[in-house]
Amino acid sequence: AEGLVEEMLSTDCAVEPDLITFSTVLKGYCHAGCLEKALQMLASIKSRGLRCDELVYNTLMDGCVKAHDLSTGVALFGEMVGA
Repeated sequence: AEGLVEEMLSTDCAVEPDLITFSTVLKGYCHAGCLEKALQMLASIKSRGLRCDELVYNTLMDGCVKAHDLSTGVALFGEMVGA
């Protein structure tokens, strides 16, 4: 899935990834314990001007709990509430 998103992000690809595409890959990263990659996916979502929904934040906060990274989880919760 990661390679597919990278291909979609290439300049010569006619298919644009949407929030569902990004959130699906982000969820996979969180389930695999790859929180840093999930957070990079969050940055990609934001850089493309997409607005994160509750599902994205919930998935990321769950990933933070699994990774024992409470400070990032609390920061994401604050970001979600402020959005």
